[in-house]
Amino acid sequence: MIASAALEIFIVLYMVLTKNAGQLETILFVLNGTGLIMLFRTFNKMVKGHISYNEMITEDHLKSYFENRLSCVNTALPPRIKEEIDKLNSLLAQQILRFAENVLKGWVHGHHFELSIFEDSQHPKIVAYYDSGGESEPRSKNAREKDPNYYENNRYEVVELLKKPGSSVIYIADTHASQYSFVNPEQQHNIKSSLLYCFSNEGPRALVVTCDRQNALRRDPRIDAFVRAVGTALRAEYNLGGILVAYLN
Repeated sequence: MIASAALEIFIVLYMVLTKNAGQLETILFVLNGTGLIMLFRTFNKMVKGHISYNEMITEDHLKSYFENRLSCVNTALPPRIKEEIDKLNSLLAQQILRFAENVLKGWVHGHHFELSIFEDSQHPKIVAYYDSGGESEPRSKNAREKDPNYYENNRYEVVELLKKPGSSVIYIADTHASQYSFVNPEQQHNIKSSLLYCFSNEGPRALVVTCDRQNALRRDPRIDAFVRAVGTALRAEYNLGGILVAYLN
């Protein structure tokens, strides 16, 4: 519902504004304005519901997210916008991950969170990443570049989800009490609980969140609602990017 509304707003604004504005200025305005409207509506709906997020999502969280998001949008240069649209999508998605990490860190008990967006069921890859250390590139990046089947060969949980997308949020409250596959001792230390959510069948794309504390990411209606809201924001972001590619081509 929210994603569809965002797309409608995008189309209407684009048709109206392009009559009196330059192409790039219009694109940047709509990208940031539509995302802002969509995300605020999503979380406003959550706040008005039976779950209160007033203490978890502060004005500073939202302010930081939109400032960083606008900075990413402004990196799109006119001659390169077609070639850079995928990169721009990843940068904007990364700001949503950063926002989500900021919220989770002050709400769910845990010191280190890693948030990743995986894409492609044939040769899964991470297209956006952010963690509590401020890193924007996953540690597995170099290994994946050398081996397209890296995540499948190392039995990452998300691989099966990408092959068979579902609408449920999958929780692994205690990775050490399950058949979770660890690649190295560092993962054993940092990944004590995890969740996976396929937010888009196009790609497909899935959100993966890990935490360094057992039972931090567990089945909970508050966590479930938050993850689905983040998924809605991510899906709308990628949908907008798809419309831009189609229009500019």
